[in-house]
Amino acid sequence: LDEKLIFARRGWLVPRLDIASRLKLQSVEIVQGPLARRRGHATLVFGVAGGSLQIGGIPLDDARANRDAVLGRIATVDFSRLPTG
Repeated sequence: LDEKLIFARRGWLVPRLDIASRLKLQSVEIVQGPLARRRGHATLVFGVAGGSLQIGGIPLDDARANRDAVLGRIATVDFSRLPTG
């Protein structure tokens, strides 16, 4: 997480870096399957216009802290005043 952007790196053989603006995030949720729950890991799923962005395999406490930080930013955004271009 950055002040303005979210970076998510994924892939082992073909690494890929996904970048999203924190200003345009619409939602964030914590997802845990049965194995992740037992190990204390989680996946953060960000709702972005036109798709989603995921950061997986992070400790649950870090996921909660990141979710709270992003939700604090989302709550301050008036989506009706965003630039359309």
